Amino acid sequence: LSHADRTRIISDQHRKRMWKVNGLIDPSFLVDGYVAGTWQLTKAKGEARLNVTPFDRPLAPAEYHAVEAEGQRLLTFLEPRTERRHVAVHNSVET
Repeated sequence: LSHADRTRIISDQHRKRMWKVNGLIDPSFLVDGYVAGTWQLTKAKGEARLNVTPFDRPLAPAEYHAVEAEGQRLLTFLEPRTERRHVAVHNSVET
């Protein structure tokens, strides 16, 4: 978003953790329209892995399953030729 005030979707504390130098931004995921954490794609030995890390709190069970399912769809889109795909939701608070 190109708005100066992004607090409707992300807290200033989390925004500072996501925005890197030169305008690079960590990939993020939403829960109920609010940025809830980051994700990272890794590939090795014919396997694609999506690591999902919430910011402040563990995800509730329904949120966890929704994020995991969406992560599987994302992996299928990003790595259609990779047979082994794994989504790892690290459901502990990031420090």
